[in-house]
Amino acid sequence: MSQLAGWVGQEARANAPVWMDGDPVTMQLSPAVGADRAVLVVRNASGALVSREEVPTTPGLYDWLGGDAAGDPLPAGRYTLSLESFSGETRLGESPVESYARIIEARNGPTGATLVLEGGIEVPSAAITALRVPTQATPSP
Repeated sequence: MSQLAGWVGQEARANAPVWMDGDPVTMQLSPAVGADRAVLVVRNASGALVSREEVPTTPGLYDWLGGDAAGDPLPAGRYTLSLESFSGETRLGESPVESYARIIEARNGPTGATLVLEGGIEVPSAAITALRVPTQATPSP
């Protein structure tokens, strides 16, 4: 627990639902090998499809702005993200998307250490694949 306490305030990357509150969510895109098209699939907390968005096929970080199918901002809430990969019209598969969120709490329980992310999303500490210092907005002059 003492090591995890130092993680509080940092951003963790994990395969977990995201909390959208109007700020972009940074995610790690990893399309299937051979994909020439990738689509971000967004589902709300009830599992209903709310958006399908074309995204780059190059692996790397991508900022999701939180829009619905019409491009309008989604309401604040919990969303699940996945990535569909295509080669031409052939669907190569769908995979979960890892995203970054700020750690607000670390706790120990009967199943081990758990991190609480923004929006109350809980993730086992073993599920964290990367940590980073939060990006700070540049103040206006």
